[in-house]
Amino acid sequence: MAGVDPEIRPVQPSEFDRVGDLVVDAYAALGDLGEYEAVLRDVVDRSRKSEVAVAVVNGAIAGTVTYVGELGPYAESDDPEASWIRMLAVDPAFRGRGVGATLVEWCVARARESGRARLVLHTTEPMKDAQRLYARLGFDRAPDLDWQGQRGNWLRGYRMELGSTDGSVG
Repeated sequence: MAGVDPEIRPVQPSEFDRVGDLVVDAYAALGDLGEYEAVLRDVVDRSRKSEVAVAVVNGAIAGTVTYVGELGPYAESDDPEASWIRMLAVDPAFRGRGVGATLVEWCVARARESGRARLVLHTTEPMKDAQRLYARLGFDRAPDLDWQGQRGNWLRGYRMELGSTDGSVG
């Protein structure tokens, strides 16, 4: 499949439902989401407390990601120098065409612009394509960040060191 060059921009309120559905559909492949489905669907709350971006191709939402720039309710640790990638999802019609990579690269750029020391994310064992993507883009597997979710599934940590918060590269 040919790659695409999506426009990355903030989600618009009129797109909240579509983005919520996209994330829930992507995560549903992992099994019963339980109470987490409501969190995945709540784009309104995420957009107030973090940055929700969409990848748009020919007017269609091809993917989405939540960038968490600082400590808060969507941060997945208490690291004051980290930023986090959350809830990355790509529409099945656009998978394998560079949309996920473009969204991750956008998050990396946001973290660097903000002077963050590192970027952290979590994935699950079945998400092999995502794990290959993260490794290809420069994330290292970080078992020290692994944790067990509410439904007993293990979340695998990945980290990209960006340098110190004083602007030097580490």
